Amino acid sequence: MDQIDVLHVDDDKSFLKMASSLIQDERLNIHSANSVPEAKNKISEKQFDCILSDYYMPGKDGLY
Repeated sequence: MDQIDVLHVDDDKSFLKMASSLIQDERLNIHSANSVPEAKNKISEKQFDCILSDYYMPGKDGLY
């Protein structure tokens, strides 16, 4: 079975860590980014099946 690549974007590093530990599933491959620029960099390097993003972040929002 293929894994689903998920990019989780949130400026709260402790929330990223907690969410990654709670979302334990052998079908999911969770990648984290703690800023929009970091997420854009990861997106330029890899294609993701799903992006889960915080909406309120410094300088950008989750829709950018």
